[in-house]
Amino acid sequence: MAEAEVQVQPIKKKRKPNWSQEETLHLVTRIQERKVIINGRFKTSLTNKDKKAAWDKITRSLNAAYPLNQRTVDEVETKWFSVC
Repeated sequence: MAEAEVQVQPIKKKRKPNWSQEETLHLVTRIQERKVIINGRFKTSLTNKDKKAAWDKITRSLNAAYPLNQRTVDEVETKWFSVC
């Protein structure tokens, strides 16, 4: 019995659009509002949980302002560290 050949095409992952200048400016503005938390050193009054909450708020603000380009927290952090 001959085996049927099956060609499997890899599914191409759809890319997200590049960051617009408006999105980047929005990101920088939101970072400035939480600069002390984002750039602060860990201590008893500033924990990793506080930093994650700040990044989450920034991401939610960005996604609310630009609903067509939904970004993840990791994408927002990566963009910030590539900008600065």
